[in-house]
Amino acid sequence: MPGPLSDCYVLSPSRSSADALLFLRTFVPDHSPQWDDSDPSEVLGTPIDMTLTQITQFLEAHPELAYSMYFRNNAAGQPYFAILCYCGDGSLIFGLSGEESGASASCLLGRLEAHAGSKGYWSVEEVPPDSKREFFTRASQCA
Repeated sequence: MPGPLSDCYVLSPSRSSADALLFLRTFVPDHSPQWDDSDPSEVLGTPIDMTLTQITQFLEAHPELAYSMYFRNNAAGQPYFAILCYCGDGSLIFGLSGEESGASASCLLGRLEAHAGSKGYWSVEEVPPDSKREFFTRASQCA
């Protein structure tokens, strides 16, 4: 995996567990969570043995909570990572990380926009926005 990576972000149509899991199945069906097993429990105050589905359902039911989850793509090729960024304003942002080249980032962004049905943006090695407002601010700066 080359570095640095481009990061593509779009606003999800909803914060639903179903949308989050569909995003992962679509872009990184063979993935590994990139966090310590106890992290969701420590940050969110949930039981330590919750599955990914249970965590996404919990976050859907608690729109005031913010939590980001990173997933490594175990399959060859891009994207290298997928990101679910639950924001404290009730929004959910989908992210994909791939090669830095403009053509590669544009291709990933196009696939992501088609999936979410909304416009997004890409940048290089940038953490996800922490709110819908910040998403729109960054997207307007990248237009």
